[in-house]
Amino acid sequence: MRFTVERSVQAYLETLIPSSSYKTSKPLSPCLSRGPIAFYGFHTGPGGIGHVMANLMNGMINAGVKVDLLLNGKNAEDMDQLDPQIRIVDIGRFKAIGAPLRLYHYLRETSPKVLLCNRERAISNAVLVKKAFKIHAKLAVRVGTHLSTNIRQRGLIKGTLRKASTVWSYSNADVIIAVSKGVAQDIQDVSGISANTIYALNNPTISQDLFAKAEEPIEHSWLTKQDIPVILGVGRLVKVKGFDTLIRAFALVLAKRPARLILLGEGRERSRLQALCDFLGIHEHVDMPGFVRNPFPFMKRASVFVLSSLREGSPNSLIEALALGVPVVSTDCPSGPREILADGKYGPLVPIGDPESMAEAIISVLSNPLPKSTLTDVAKLFGRDMCAKKYLDVLGLG
Repeated sequence: MRFTVERSVQAYLETLIPSSSYKTSKPLSPCLSRGPIAFYGFHTGPGGIGHVMANLMNGMINAGVKVDLLLNGKNAEDMDQLDPQIRIVDIGRFKAIGAPLRLYHYLRETSPKVLLCNRERAISNAVLVKKAFKIHAKLAVRVGTHLSTNIRQRGLIKGTLRKASTVWSYSNADVIIAVSKGVAQDIQDVSGISANTIYALNNPTISQDLFAKAEEPIEHSWLTKQDIPVILGVGRLVKVKGFDTLIRAFALVLAKRPARLILLGEGRERSRLQALCDFLGIHEHVDMPGFVRNPFPFMKRASVFVLSSLREGSPNSLIEALALGVPVVSTDCPSGPREILADGKYGPLVPIGDPESMAEAIISVLSNPLPKSTLTDVAKLFGRDMCAKKYLDVLGLG
């Protein structure tokens, strides 16, 4: 049940690739004088959370803090986006029976200042270890979703068990970090935990890497010609993203003016969404390319970005669109969009599941978009280094 610490991301990657010779990477930079802080229950793969967590860890390294990323070797993806000074700890599966003991061995031998946890099982493991072995590391929990909605959707029995487990875990944490004020308030309402231990901190969504990726070439004819406005949606093709509402809204827009719709993402709702396009007679005006690893060239060239979700924590795609100066429309879902858009000041907020209101907002934004500089200023609040510093201040490492 021993964990394995590699000296750096580079060394860890070498263990995953068969080779006749093994190279030991250089030791950690001596300029990293604080920490370490250990990230447990996070992943680095494609998608919003992987990108945001890479930004957070890189921002902490940039601030001179040592960072350990505790991973199961099988879920290591997109490691090249991590600063090479981040140490990788292969701690095994979070859901395995021996996971708490492996975590204990790591904590005992490494003695990190802070253990920052994500995901239900990882948080439970950390609480068990802290209570059983009296570990002195500060235990911090990151919450990225609207908890009450998640509990309701599990049904009576599973929802009740989830609530009890969550309240127990969160009550034993030293710090709870929510990705928005709405999520923070929801945690307090559900758990009854004092607001003194709950902090609402912005996601470190924006880095210079985003702007570099947005400049990469794109071959989509709708975006290279730009003769007809393009409406863009980005996300997994699942019900919670509300793309059926966006498609119905687009049909109403198309009835009044030329437009095109691109949906980037993949998921189990694809066939249903395609059937809806056929039923509405708009399939020639809708493109669904599937998952795109780099959506930012699409986003930069879109005429308007639409977030149609039923719920969010803090929608990264909305923030990314603003950073690229793209006008936006969003559902007023719990939670995040209302905070990000300042009650609609920086983009219309429409009711969930209301295609008529969404279509009206899209047409309005296409006709009268806000200045690009106004939109990009909003996104600066989600800059990598600024947000990483706020995390470190809350965690006592500032």
